[in-house]
Amino acid sequence: MSDVLPVAVEHQKPAIASPMRNEGSGGIFLRFRAYLRDRRGVGGVEFAILAPILIATYFSCFELTIGFSFSKRATRATGTVGDLVAQQSTVNKAFLSTMTTAAKSIFAPYDVEGLSKLANNPLNLKITGIQIDDAGTAKTLWSWQRTGSTPYAVGSTVTVPKELRIKNTFLIRTEMVTSYPLMLFLPTTFSPDKRAISMNREIFYQQRTGDKITCSDC
Repeated sequence: MSDVLPVAVEHQKPAIASPMRNEGSGGIFLRFRAYLRDRRGVGGVEFAILAPILIATYFSCFELTIGFSFSKRATRATGTVGDLVAQQSTVNKAFLSTMTTAAKSIFAPYDVEGLSKLANNPLNLKITGIQIDDAGTAKTLWSWQRTGSTPYAVGSTVTVPKELRIKNTFLIRTEMVTSYPLMLFLPTTFSPDKRAISMNREIFYQQRTGDKITCSDC
């Protein structure tokens, strides 16, 4: 007689459909939750949003730094021109015209001529000889400017700082006007002269030799 081994029969319970899956709104809700939890591409989206702002900020800071460096050169150039003229005993238009070249050399490596024109404020240089009489009144003895004209009439009154208004002395006044255009890399609705750093410098020097400095053909 052969042995018959009992075979265990596993009874599977019928699957009960989830009411959440059968409902269309529940499926949409689950998919929306899965979408919210999905973090793929978040870094790329954040980079796309922040990168233009950070790049614009970087270039703005860089350009402002150059602008302030340009501004320091304007002060240095004005002072250098005044110092050179103050060392002379007599000058003429030919000599004074070389002061523009001297000023430009102080601005190197920046192209002060091109930048000033781009900002719609061309580089201009004025040099004035000022005589202060025994009454303490400062008057123009001679004047010259880069454009070739005479900016101030002989004998016209000049405003001089109180500490420099010494009787029977002579002063050289140097004035420089220039500008540095900002945000050249970004298209804006503002014209170049509206977004430029304007620089107007005025420096006084006393003559180094003699009683005054004359200009033979001013």
